[in-house]
Amino acid sequence: MTDRRLFFIGGATAAGKTTTARALSRELGAGWLQVDTVWLALKAAFPEGSPERTLLSLDEHARLESTTADELCAQHIAASRFICDALPAAIDHQRSTHRTLVVDGAWLVPAFVADIKRSDSAADGVFIHEPEAAEVKQAMKTRRGVSTTLPWQRRGAAAWWRYGEWLAAEARSAGLPIVAARPRETLQERVRAALRA
Repeated sequence: MTDRRLFFIGGATAAGKTTTARALSRELGAGWLQVDTVWLALKAAFPEGSPERTLLSLDEHARLESTTADELCAQHIAASRFICDALPAAIDHQRSTHRTLVVDGAWLVPAFVADIKRSDSAADGVFIHEPEAAEVKQAMKTRRGVSTTLPWQRRGAAAWWRYGEWLAAEARSAGLPIVAARPRETLQERVRAALRA
């Protein structure tokens, strides 16, 4: 096995990806690329009102009363595919300075990770899945640090849960390992085992 490694950790919002990726990169002395940084850079690069900016403005669309959870989920899928098209350049840049790189994000699409795995023997990926909608809602509430939940936040939680279900089904179809988000205490250990890290 090569000592140059590339690890992908995907999953929906509040699945535990970032905490796990941060700990794994620290433990391995690896570089760490959060796909959120690519999303934010792409979003800023396109002018207000452009189709690309509209597609990437998922956070703003979640606040619109007229947007349904199903529409938000569909937009998340489309935006994720768009971001994955731009991701190889960012990964190549990071790999030029890090022998091992951990990439995490809700924007990672299983088909993208599977394609990288097929062409790069040093790459591996895992998707973290939370099957319970109530757990996603609670995790998002905890992240916000507030006791009340606004209607748009409920819609957002429902959309991100649907997106997580889609990711799990896609990962299964692509032959990628899926790790349960709970129990959180053993998540890093289970992700590391799935990645053979």
